Amino acid sequence: MVIAFIGYAGLAATGEIVAASFEKLKEKFSESFLNKTLTLVKRAEEDSADIKETLTKCGVTFLETSDGCYNALWMLATGDGKKSHGFGIEAELKKIPVRQETIEITNEVDVNPYKIPSDGAFVALFDTEEQINENFSKKGVPFDVIGCIIEGNRRIIKIGVDKITYLEPPREAGVI
Repeated sequence: MVIAFIGYAGLAATGEIVAASFEKLKEKFSESFLNKTLTLVKRAEEDSADIKETLTKCGVTFLETSDGCYNALWMLATGDGKKSHGFGIEAELKKIPVRQETIEITNEVDVNPYKIPSDGAFVALFDTEEQINENFSKKGVPFDVIGCIIEGNRRIIKIGVDKITYLEPPREAGVI
């Protein structure tokens, strides 16, 4: 099985950051850049229901990335968040669709775009890449095959050619 990412990583939270810090961010970015970002967030919110409907019709396992991409990948692999069962995954960070606006804005406020809410984006398990293409290539929705299921229970994220990291279990709210 292959793992697909549909939508943009961190875009919802990027919109929240812009809305909350618009004046401060204008010191670094143009007003039109910030307004464009808010428009992208609104469009992604509007597309979300259609994406969810398509995934439901496909009959695949999927999760919205409301708590961030990394958490969604962990939950996809473990089912209920426990380390002791589920399956292993291997995903490539560079394949996760993320907007340049998100990269620049999250960099400015020092947050990881893969760990912040991505409401309206989804991770899903498909049997084949063709199945993903059939359902999303003509919709104008960003998507990519980002990885696959592997033997064992390792949850690996490839960062570039020679570097990997392992997903960690999501932390409970208020836990440091």
